[in-house]
Amino acid sequence: MEILTVYSELIETTGISLAVCEYPDDDMFLECAIACNGKIIVSGDKQLLKVSGYKDIDVIKPREFVDNYLTKPKKDQASK
Repeated sequence: MEILTVYSELIETTGISLAVCEYPDDDMFLECAIACNGKIIVSGDKQLLKVSGYKDIDVIKPREFVDNYLTKPKKDQASK
């Protein structure tokens, strides 16, 4: 949680109103991504994962985020 509070930023989504997700409460995550020009939402929510690709916003699972964005490449992969 400390990392989130240090590196997070509040995003105002005024004027953005969507009805994309099966559950309306999930739309706020897309609204936030649109407002900040985000390209990735990290979530394990099955309904939110279904709308991955909306406005070029990828919704990926936490494990995929860790593997693709936080894991350092191995030495043999770095030389490729």
